[in-house]
Amino acid sequence: VVGIALFYFDKYVSCQTPCSESLLQLVAMTSLFLAVKLHSTRKISVTSIVSLGRGCFQVDQILEMELCIMKELHWHLNPPTPSTYSNVVNPILDACTKDAQASYEISELSRYLIELSVCDVYFADKKPSSIAYASILVATENLSSYKKIKQRFAKYRLDKSPQMTELCAMRLRHVYRLAMPLPSEPEEDTDEETDDAVLSPAFVFDTYS
Repeated sequence: VVGIALFYFDKYVSCQTPCSESLLQLVAMTSLFLAVKLHSTRKISVTSIVSLGRGCFQVDQILEMELCIMKELHWHLNPPTPSTYSNVVNPILDACTKDAQASYEISELSRYLIELSVCDVYFADKKPSSIAYASILVATENLSSYKKIKQRFAKYRLDKSPQMTELCAMRLRHVYRLAMPLPSEPEEDTDEETDDAVLSPAFVFDTYS
């Protein structure tokens, strides 16, 4: 949903010059509202979106912007995303792994890598199919049968841009390392329980970009 919302946002803003900060915020909120409404099982009301804006916008402004975005996109509201590509090739991945548990682990890690890619501007101009294909390759690298799975997967010739895919894979490995949990600090004598610190994608890119 976030990837689709960003697609709406990018497409609309690219046609609007100049853009004020207020307009960018309105487009962002409306893009998220529209993406959730069309592509999520969990719905959110327009009043909830308005409350997120802390009184900056009214319901009628959100609804008006929603119509503007749809017209600007010529009602093309189902863009190709890495997640869409991943869902399509999952049955092929199942056939390549021949192991239900391994297939599940690859799919889950691939989905997580795709979510990380949404937070990184590096992937803004990369093909969704290359991002998805790269996420699958990176997700399989920790398996002992990695080479066999890769060979079986390659036979389907789904990768139409191998150079771009390899660049995406390199970046995903880097991003994944940054998003991994920090090493645990030595425990001190205390009665309070503390959770291990985990880097969120937003913190990662604020810190290292």
